[in-house]
Amino acid sequence: MKELLKKWGGIVANSKTRWATLLIWILLIGVFSYVWPQVNDRETADNQLLPDDAMSVEANKLANQEFSDDAGTPLLLVWQRDDGLEKEDYQYIQDLYQDLTNHPVDEQVFIPPFQDAPPEALAETASEDGKALITPIFFDGNASTDDLQAALDQLEMKITNQFGNEVLEGDIGAADLQVRFSGPVGIQTDAVSLFSNADITLLVTTVLLVFILLI
Repeated sequence: MKELLKKWGGIVANSKTRWATLLIWILLIGVFSYVWPQVNDRETADNQLLPDDAMSVEANKLANQEFSDDAGTPLLLVWQRDDGLEKEDYQYIQDLYQDLTNHPVDEQVFIPPFQDAPPEALAETASEDGKALITPIFFDGNASTDDLQAALDQLEMKITNQFGNEVLEGDIGAADLQVRFSGPVGIQTDAVSLFSNADITLLVTTVLLVFILLI
């Protein structure tokens, strides 16, 4: 057996055939990746793939408790400032909801009228330490993930125009105001985005692993 493996190694890994061996591996990986079922084609009936204590799951539970399904599918905007939300922050949030009332994004079906309440009343709904506030936007429950992602892109543009890009991409825990998307809509779009490139990632990883083993 040892001699057989030695002879086989001499055939596939000598100076004349090693590049042909690599090429054959790449072709086989490409063929199998095309013929075999793709990761993105697999479905599961389990709509919760994260741990129960994950922040997004907790936010989803809160949305289901506080908001009726009849209103649509909620997106939760989580506003946070490490030193505590300021009065101007609440006013900015109200300005955004006024804009969404006047110029709703695609698939938007309902938003609470936060713009009509005084900032002090909005502050009463913040967290106990005053550092975070969750505000919902409800979307059509029948909207596709692509349509929801397009709506979130529009929402991001509105937020960027009003607050600047830093509010979406700054570090959580920074002194400035930050906002992140969560809730069912946020989880749905993030999950699709996360796995959209899974097939090519697996292919590249497999090829690199073969290269490392052969070299």
